[in-house]
Amino acid sequence: MRGRFAALGRRMRRRDYDYSSGGVVIKLPPGHMLPTYRVSCPEYDSFLPVLAKYVPAGSVIVDVGANCGDTLAAMAEGAPEATFVCIEPEPTFAAYLDRNIAKVREVYPRLTVRTINAMVGRGGGKLVLKSGGGTASAVADMEVGRETERLDDLLLEFESGRIRLVKSDVDGYDFDVIGSAASILMRDAPMLFFECDFRSVEQFRAYNSLFDELRSYSYERFYVFDNFGAFIVSTCDMGVVRDLLVYLFRQLKGGSRRTVHYFDVLAVSAVDVVLAERATAEFRSRGVDLPMSSE
Repeated sequence: MRGRFAALGRRMRRRDYDYSSGGVVIKLPPGHMLPTYRVSCPEYDSFLPVLAKYVPAGSVIVDVGANCGDTLAAMAEGAPEATFVCIEPEPTFAAYLDRNIAKVREVYPRLTVRTINAMVGRGGGKLVLKSGGGTASAVADMEVGRETERLDDLLLEFESGRIRLVKSDVDGYDFDVIGSAASILMRDAPMLFFECDFRSVEQFRAYNSLFDELRSYSYERFYVFDNFGAFIVSTCDMGVVRDLLVYLFRQLKGGSRRTVHYFDVLAVSAVDVVLAERATAEFRSRGVDLPMSSE
């Protein structure tokens, strides 16, 4: 197994990689780790394609941190008539995204895709991107960083009710992305799927505050996945959410052995609970036959 991963890694470092996602073969740049992650963790990044099937036809799906378009390709199979807004500021990934959008639209011609090159956040801050392994992490830098733009401002053209899902994956600053969409959250309460990945005390506090904000915007249920893609729990109990955040924080600070590096979270309002329950039930039913009670 180790030899297979090593050989795959060597091939990926030398050339573009053909990767099949959602019935589309897209291009990934040399060194992109997604194929390796999927070999070792089959559930990695595999929930969103299931969720996409339950999003109403004609909806707007927003992908912040769209990378090379792998999530777009995977979700397009389940939502072939949706409008996708793909936001990616990293130049190399944005170039691959444009190429892969053309491939996706060849397979799903009724799909609408719009791209935006922007750093998303609440505003007032500046970030720089540090890339490696097929991802880009944002780092605050008020001197040479790029100013962030609010999601509310970037999505002004879409009328009320059309935005039904917002996905954010920006490695540590997803709280800032979601927080920049206050008007959209209050108006439409779209489903939110975001990475909960903190690497400092300040980010830990920011995610705690984000969950309080989401409660104030009528988000009532949270579905939590580990960084390997496996479903953990669904809950309406903020105490459970706090316990999970503390669990990660203790590992970050060396208080216990590191087993999980971050969570992915699906947050929904009462309007979308039934939809989310169906999607998570389908996802959880895959691959493993659970023993049932003998009663």
